[in-house]
Amino acid sequence: MMVTLYKTDKTGKLRFFTVHDLQRSLLEGYALTVNVSVGDAAGKDRLMEFADAAEAERWIARTFASKRKDGYSTLYRYGSERTLPDRAGKRLGLKAG
Repeated sequence: MMVTLYKTDKTGKLRFFTVHDLQRSLLEGYALTVNVSVGDAAGKDRLMEFADAAEAERWIARTFASKRKDGYSTLYRYGSERTLPDRAGKRLGLKAG
């Protein structure tokens, strides 16, 4: 799974918010990587870990709703509904691939 949101800030710079690699953690639960960047900079990665699939799905839904309220639009999305817990893939409009 990979979803990238973007917006143009007040100074005219593009801002990107990318979530990818939702998968089972090595220890237990689920993990995903979040990258926040401005322009063509590499940005900063953050590893998010969740106790279970339901917690990961709630975080994804809340975060994407908040980002869209802040003016972000979808730039790119890729993934299979099978790679996401429960109905998150359908909610994000991801296509199997």
